[in-house]
Amino acid sequence: MNKTKMERLHWADALRGIFILMMVVYHFVFDLRYFGIIANSVSEGSWTIFTRLIQFGFFGLVGFSLHLSYRRSGYRPFLKRQLKRAGLVLLVALAISLATTFALPDGAIWFGALHFIAVAIALGALLIPYPMILALSVIPFYLLGEWFADLSVSHLWLLPFGLTPTHYGSLDYFPLFPWLSIVFLGILIAHWMEQHSLLRNPKKLPRIQTFEFLGRHSLLIYVLHQPILFGGLWLILLFR
Repeated sequence: MNKTKMERLHWADALRGIFILMMVVYHFVFDLRYFGIIANSVSEGSWTIFTRLIQFGFFGLVGFSLHLSYRRSGYRPFLKRQLKRAGLVLLVALAISLATTFALPDGAIWFGALHFIAVAIALGALLIPYPMILALSVIPFYLLGEWFADLSVSHLWLLPFGLTPTHYGSLDYFPLFPWLSIVFLGILIAHWMEQHSLLRNPKKLPRIQTFEFLGRHSLLIYVLHQPILFGGLWLILLFR
């Protein structure tokens, strides 16, 4: 694979920006429901489709972006960079776990989206030179997630794998199974597009700078948006 410097894919940034904006909208409605400001549930009806679209799109783009980063450099510098990135994301995730354990014990986040993304980045970076292993993992990992969802265990240390105690609840929970299959699928889609010379910016496609900006800063937005939304609504209700 040619590791020469390649242009940034503006359309991929824009697509990521759209998904992060959708996620902000979803969480805002979720927070309104949590504080009893609205009665609408975000766990049924069309909101279920909206939520799944965000999850599949966002996690798929995690894998897609890994491939884009991999194609720009040699494996060793790529791996070092991604493992460092995964470590930083994990530190933020652990801070969220600590904060929610004290502030929201009934919905504490012990393996949420950021925990998952940190592990997915590390595993994806390690396996990215081996597309066959990734391809053979997609369906089994997804089916494992479906199977584990119907089982229950008596402890919490299997949470990362999708095995939970009965009546376990969390405000944010994304186990490795089945969600790793979506990240791996994102890597494979990018790999296929690379093989067919599709990873380029179409000249006639209009650019939307706002979405591109959001996409380039999606991780920062993901980390900050909920504390701002949740904290803002809490303060408004506290002082109204």
